Amino acid sequence: MSKKEVINGRAPFSDAVKIGNAVYISGQIPKNPKTGAWDSTIEGQTTQCLENIKKILEKAGGNVSDIVKITVFLTDIRNYAKMNSAYIDFFKKNGIEKELPARSAVQVGKLMYEEWNIEIDAVAILE
Repeated sequence: MSKKEVINGRAPFSDAVKIGNAVYISGQIPKNPKTGAWDSTIEGQTTQCLENIKKILEKAGGNVSDIVKITVFLTDIRNYAKMNSAYIDFFKKNGIEKELPARSAVQVGKLMYEEWNIEIDAVAILE
């Protein structure tokens, strides 16, 4: 087994764990880490979660094109279409239109703050 490398954040858990060329990114919330604020729309929240994943992945030495699997946790499945639109836009803006990661999307109960409508985690394989 390869050595485990931990990418730390400010929470009481690792932002990501890197083992060999695999990076396992913890669930990301729609909170902007610089401002502490979050958007009220599902589109804005989706984009912020993905931006948070992107920053963590960059710390681990990767980029968005390295993501192979994403799990989306929605507090209301009726937000699926709007989430999906923001999701596709994010990847297009990062140069990825056809080879999108594998993905699951499920409805869950409430998240830490009632205003948060989404959490996203990811797995990446670095080239």
